[in-house]
Amino acid sequence: MIQPRKTIQDAKGYESPMYMEDYVLKLDLNENIIGPSQEVINTLRNITDKDVKYYPVYGELINKIAVFNNILPEMVLPTNGADEAINYIF
Repeated sequence: MIQPRKTIQDAKGYESPMYMEDYVLKLDLNENIIGPSQEVINTLRNITDKDVKYYPVYGELINKIAVFNNILPEMVLPTNGADEAINYIF
């Protein structure tokens, strides 16, 4: 069986910081150092309970992506993040 390199086997993990004074930028946590755009902030300020009380339905999104890319809707699979996409692949 193939084993990872010793440097990888010996690598130590780390925990996400709990307090801002302990914070150090770690790009693998998908941080955004510039913050959200004003459009996102405005959208969040105007969100209603109706916008978030149901699980998302993807029909309209799938159709828009398919039309934009000139492909069949059956070729589009939106996922809730990379983990779900990986699960679908396997």
